[in-house]
Amino acid sequence: MDALFQDIKYAIRLCLRTPGFTAVAVVALALGIGANTAIFTIVNAALIEKLPYKEPQRLVALWEENTRRPGRANVVGPSNYLRWRERATAFDGMAGLVETRIALTGGGDPEELTVQNVTGDFFPVLGVPPLIGRPFSDAEYNDKNSPAVILAYDLWQRRFGGDPTIVGKPLQLNGASLTVVGVMPQDFQLQLRSNSLVAKPIDLWRPWYLPPESRNPGGRFMSVIARLKPEVSVEQAATQMKTIAAGLSSEFPQFDTGWTVRVLSMRDELSRDFRPALVVLTGAVAFVLLIACANVANLLLARGAVRHR
Repeated sequence: MDALFQDIKYAIRLCLRTPGFTAVAVVALALGIGANTAIFTIVNAALIEKLPYKEPQRLVALWEENTRRPGRANVVGPSNYLRWRERATAFDGMAGLVETRIALTGGGDPEELTVQNVTGDFFPVLGVPPLIGRPFSDAEYNDKNSPAVILAYDLWQRRFGGDPTIVGKPLQLNGASLTVVGVMPQDFQLQLRSNSLVAKPIDLWRPWYLPPESRNPGGRFMSVIARLKPEVSVEQAATQMKTIAAGLSSEFPQFDTGWTVRVLSMRDELSRDFRPALVVLTGAVAFVLLIACANVANLLLARGAVRHR
């Protein structure tokens, strides 16, 4: 230990004796390390850190895929979604969602909000209970005029000051009086950006009623998520869904011919748009750090050559 302390003291004296050399070395290393730290923070949040849902490895996104444009996720038709729910056995639950805009009035300045309309099983599939209040009931999902609404944490804090008694209070949305039944936790958000109509964080959720005529094939506009059964893999679920899609093509040739199903894990779904860019950027900043280390090494060698005598 004594030898180590002596080496440290000697290094400090040398650095103080040559402030120019020390400044160049510190700046070079600081730039390389700082850039790598910043990029790793983004990569960790996007690709490594656990998603804020229950058992996120079992969550998947389901898309339709046109066989003439393989590899491209397409939105889902309500008629197909309803039949997927009935026929698929690989999932513990399946839910559909679509985003719209809505105007909040009363209690302050009018504000345009992003609302996510969700079908039954949405909150159970994600496995996240409300922070306060309750999720939607089956009766609310089956009522096309349901007044129930669940707030996002940020809206609750921003507009209502985190009022702990907000549950049960009315809201004026698009001129109609709705009732708050719950508030979701702070980090709860699910926005599938490849089908985002507004590209903004979700402010509130409403139950989405699908009438009987939704079973008639026509139109594709919704996103679908599901929770795999514990013993089922993404690949097994994809195989089953492709088989179901083939059956639907035979039943409804005018609507489903040339269409199949694409199943993606939730991690891949949420990161697929920017994963390649992050990988390239990570390699680039790592190379910057290597260059910085090489430059400092060259400076050390040059100083050693000067002091050789």
